[in-house]
Amino acid sequence: LDFQSRREMHDVFHRVLKPDSGITALIVTHSIDDAVYMGDQVVITTRNPMTIVDVVSIDEPRPRTQDFKKSQRYFNRLQKISGIFLTANA
Repeated sequence: LDFQSRREMHDVFHRVLKPDSGITALIVTHSIDDAVYMGDQVVITTRNPMTIVDVVSIDEPRPRTQDFKKSQRYFNRLQKISGIFLTANA
């Protein structure tokens, strides 16, 4: 998705999946950014054969806003998940 469409998708996702909606969603993405912004848990896998390496909890209140993407907590999670992924798939 282009930048604007991705941002709109994030906003729709958070409107539909409110904490009290009772809806559970499984999102498969190759984007660590999307995973951290939209997920409550990020499952990190190896490439081939695919095995689960780690599960990182994203303990942030919902709905998340674009301001979350500017926070140190957001960047810390991106770095942590990137590190785990790169180590597991080296």
